[in-house]
Amino acid sequence: MIKISEIRKYMGIWSQQTYSTGLTYCYSIKKDKSVYDLTIEVLKKQKLDEKKMDGFSVQKIPYINEGKTEVIFTDIFWKIAEEYITPAYYIATIVKECINKGLTEEKVTSTVGRGLRAFPSFLREMDLTCKIAQFFPEAEIRNGPEQDIGEHTDIFIKCKENIYRLWSYQNFERGLDNTAQRFYGKRGEVPKGYHVLCPIDIGSQTETEEINGWIFYSERYVRYLFEMLSIEKPDDYFMVRRLGEYALKMYLSKAKIVKK
Repeated sequence: MIKISEIRKYMGIWSQQTYSTGLTYCYSIKKDKSVYDLTIEVLKKQKLDEKKMDGFSVQKIPYINEGKTEVIFTDIFWKIAEEYITPAYYIATIVKECINKGLTEEKVTSTVGRGLRAFPSFLREMDLTCKIAQFFPEAEIRNGPEQDIGEHTDIFIKCKENIYRLWSYQNFERGLDNTAQRFYGKRGEVPKGYHVLCPIDIGSQTETEEINGWIFYSERYVRYLFEMLSIEKPDDYFMVRRLGEYALKMYLSKAKIVKK
């Protein structure tokens, strides 16, 4: 597995290359002409081919006839993070998976757009895992597709007898909408444990750290989360779940601890 510390260094290289240039370094993709050619077309349709592979490039990705996705982006991200990762390679891997599923070119283009919007959050979760681990030197800490998909947990921490489940999401309308649905249990039962709500306002200088346009949780915010775990009494999950949707989204907009 590539460490986030290494990826943060690579970001300087990514920011000097266009997506088209980055794709030429994806040697396994270049061997498959159909995947390579379609990736080039998708990059052009998303107006990314001549853009630099920095964090700014994935902001304001247009919505192109998006519906239910047939690709699991979490699986793709963690698979390529095992050995080689760039934004261009991530896109090409999505394209390859779409071809394997027999999707149309239009569907491939829209799927790539949706996948790209998720890419920064995957990087942010890796970085948050690394930062929070400093405060739990003897704990079992995991993040990856198993608990993300199976347990609706972005970061899993087992410290002595306590289980903490960190929820990483953006503090804006869509992020709060999706998180509220998860909290209500509409996307699967919420497991037992201490649920640590970690909303992030990507426009806040105190909550974030920026590297070549990629936004991460700041050291200050992560320390606040740890101190919150040490001091604050958790709210009861079932009591909070009784809130109406608007009230729940207001609740989710602040860092909280909820016990189930």
